Amino acid sequence: LASIHRNRRSCRHFSARPVSLADISNLLSCLKVVRQDPSRVAAEIVFAKRAYPTPGGICSIDHYLLPLGCSDLPDAAAHYDARTHDLALVVPSPDPDMVRRALAPGAEIRPLPGLAVIQVINIRRIVTKYRQRGYRFALIEAGLAAQALCQMATAFGFGALIWGGFREHLLDPLLELDGVNTSSVGVIFVGHPSGS
Repeated sequence: LASIHRNRRSCRHFSARPVSLADISNLLSCLKVVRQDPSRVAAEIVFAKRAYPTPGGICSIDHYLLPLGCSDLPDAAAHYDARTHDLALVVPSPDPDMVRRALAPGAEIRPLPGLAVIQVINIRRIVTKYRQRGYRFALIEAGLAAQALCQMATAFGFGALIWGGFREHLLDPLLELDGVNTSSVGVIFVGHPSGS
């Protein structure tokens, strides 16, 4: 664990080496549901507990993947199901120019990494349970999930970059999000660092 923390740093220089589906599965394993606990209030409410700590019992962050030209994922936006550890294709063949405009990676990130992991807040889900406090819980969860993903990337020898310069008004439609009840709140680029 100490070596992971020592080696963890942002990466802006990626190689064009593809990220395999096995690598993606390993990376996403830090986000999956590790146990499910029924609520004491109502049997039909089940709290899905993930590997990283969350401020509330109902997870409010979903993750989507966008391949950026050097991953073994099909050319499609995919949703990660944390309960089943599966990917479901959401949007086949998103327009590459629109993806670049939405992510706005800038000239300093070349070549692009293997994939972008998009963090999406489910506002309806979190506010129903936690009211106004839910949005704060969701942002805390997004940060904790991003930290776990970056640590996992470092453990497997990948470079990672938490990116705040994306344009959600362009990114949300790419993922078929309405921008009101569900909206993108974070992007993590993951790929092989250059020279590896």
